[in-house]
Amino acid sequence: MPFFRTYFHRMGTTNVYRLAKILWSIDLRLIADKLTKYYLIIGGSRDSMACRAGLGRHLLVLRNARSVYSREITEFEQGADHCCCGNQTAAMDAVLLWAEMMERRDRLLDGLQK
Repeated sequence: MPFFRTYFHRMGTTNVYRLAKILWSIDLRLIADKLTKYYLIIGGSRDSMACRAGLGRHLLVLRNARSVYSREITEFEQGADHCCCGNQTAAMDAVLLWAEMMERRDRLLDGLQK
């Protein structure tokens, strides 16, 4: 399965249980105070790795972030699985909209400061 091969390669294991243990051990709390930028979190409504409950935890952990924007892609949009596999267009649209929004905000703030 290509999904597992990618993760096996990245994490240096070929065992599903070892992979799960590695993925579940990732903890942002150790570096949370250093995460001070702008963040975009994209997930699918049926995503096993980035669920709605996880978003709440991310918001609590990313206390020092300048902003956190999230986008959940649904089954109706055919991208509810992990990495929005069924609809990469929706995921890329979310990224582009977020980038545009950040750019507009920056232009507005620059105009207010002048």
